[in-house]
Amino acid sequence: MLELIGHQSARRQKMVWSQLPLLLAIVAAALIAHMGRVAADANAGRNKAEACAACHGDNDISQTENTPSLASQPDQFLQWQLARISHAA
Repeated sequence: MLELIGHQSARRQKMVWSQLPLLLAIVAAALIAHMGRVAADANAGRNKAEACAACHGDNDISQTENTPSLASQPDQFLQWQLARISHAA
């Protein structure tokens, strides 16, 4: 009985190891697809931020009168403003 259990365990391990290349290929494909989306999102964000930089400055320090610098604002304020702006658009 003990030999039968050991044989089944060895067979199961062999089956798992034989499927490993397929699993790695699937994981690699998913990672490559995800990286493409992340790069596209980063470029889209950069393009959208160009309109903001026109008034708020390249480094988020405004050179325009009555336009706040974003660099000194708290994160929660910026998130609230972005939500407000995107909701209005």
